Amino acid sequence: MAEAAPQEAQQNFAIQRIFLKDVSFEAPNSPDMFQKDWNPDVKLDLDTQSRELGQGIYEVVLRLTVTVKNARRNRFPM
Repeated sequence: MAEAAPQEAQQNFAIQRIFLKDVSFEAPNSPDMFQKDWNPDVKLDLDTQSRELGQGIYEVVLRLTVTVKNARRNRFPM
């Protein structure tokens, strides 16, 4: 008779709520910048924090910063 494999405890994960706490968008030199050749230089920063609110409920903060600059081929004419 074969032995039954031990059952592993399953953990449940459920997202209770999602909200946007703060957002900022800046587009300096608009709309003129969109008329030029687009060669983006992209920088991405990601940070996470978490804390227990109580009774197995956690707050997870995802901080995402994306900085995009149009790379300049010729900065200043000589």
